[in-house]
Amino acid sequence: MSRYSRPLFKIIFFILLIIVSVMVVHTLLPFIQITNRVMSTMIETGIIMIASCPFLFIIYSQHRDWAASEQRLFSLFEKNSALICEFNLEGKLLDANSKLMEVTGFTLQELRNKSYKMLIINEQIFSFEEFFEKAKKGERLNFEVTIKHKSGSFIDLGLKSVPILTGNQITSLFFIAKDITEQKKSLEQLNLVKNQLESFVNHASVAICIFDFKGRLLQVNQAFEQLFGWDKLELIGRRFPGIPHYLVPSLQIIHNKVRKKEQVTNFETVRLRKDGSEIYVNLSFSTVLDTAGNVVALAAFIRDITESKKAEEMLLKSEKLSVAGQLAAGVAHEIRNPLTTLRGFVQLMMTTSLDHGKYLEIMLSELDRINLIVGEFLILSRPHLRQSTIKDLGTIMSQVVALLEPQAMLSNVRIQ
Repeated sequence: MSRYSRPLFKIIFFILLIIVSVMVVHTLLPFIQITNRVMSTMIETGIIMIASCPFLFIIYSQHRDWAASEQRLFSLFEKNSALICEFNLEGKLLDANSKLMEVTGFTLQELRNKSYKMLIINEQIFSFEEFFEKAKKGERLNFEVTIKHKSGSFIDLGLKSVPILTGNQITSLFFIAKDITEQKKSLEQLNLVKNQLESFVNHASVAICIFDFKGRLLQVNQAFEQLFGWDKLELIGRRFPGIPHYLVPSLQIIHNKVRKKEQVTNFETVRLRKDGSEIYVNLSFSTVLDTAGNVVALAAFIRDITESKKAEEMLLKSEKLSVAGQLAAGVAHEIRNPLTTLRGFVQLMMTTSLDHGKYLEIMLSELDRINLIVGEFLILSRPHLRQSTIKDLGTIMSQVVALLEPQAMLSNVRIQ
């Protein structure tokens, strides 16, 4: 027989006992001197007792349910992983579960009927009083507070208020508290690192931008704004307008490589400023990962190399001038020889009266030689426009291999 059917069996047995008693009394009635009034009273009493049995059963069942609910609530209260405290409306502690000792270091006996001000640090008492007053009005609130542990250390708690109603009136307050000290320290450390990284990015001398897979800018630093002339608000959420249209396909190839976590650094290209002017830049790319290690965005580090490009051109010009000077010295030497010959023949012609035909032929050939040397020198001095054309790299490599293959074969090297 189950524990729930035993009370019902007892009540049925009690009813049967009453019926049997009435029947016995009725059987013995002729032999017992009893008045009709007493008999009537006994019958009414039996009827009342029989009629009241269902109500007794209902009351018993409700009492059983209440006891079970109370047991469940006690388990929820006492076995909860969070600290649960009950305060009256004056802010004095009425009850708490076993987590009280673990979180605060105090026993329930030490804190019972004591104000919450005993635990909360002085700097937060005023703000907690405001929180407590709102909770007394029935608001369900979340709040963070720092308390003093019995050992003297400080503990950060996350609180949630739950009003306790008796009828329609709030009689006390439950506070569910969790120790968030380590969580708060981790969050503060994370915020510190985040602020340091933001400060590093914003104050870096290199232009930095972060963009998604569709090329839309998510973040740019001050150096980026200064380099290209656009304000941050003009760029965030948009594709970067400083990419020449003829370079978009090559940039997409680079982005695909970076998404595959391939390294792309020191890539030199051209970008446009807001005023339309071109600048030479050096690009390096990296990936931005989430906590699971997935690539969620790309970052570009951009250095302006326009001045260095100009310096390279100046250096190239100076090298050309240096070569031209050396060439000029050689040309002067080459020109001096024919001039010496011409001078000698002119002097000879001035001192003799012979036929000078053969001398004139030699002089003309030397003059032609001088004209040729000077013409070649002028060709070198003319500025040349730099022209770029698209070539097939495979064809160029095949030509280079064909050029080097004989020498490689002599050295017993095979080129594939």
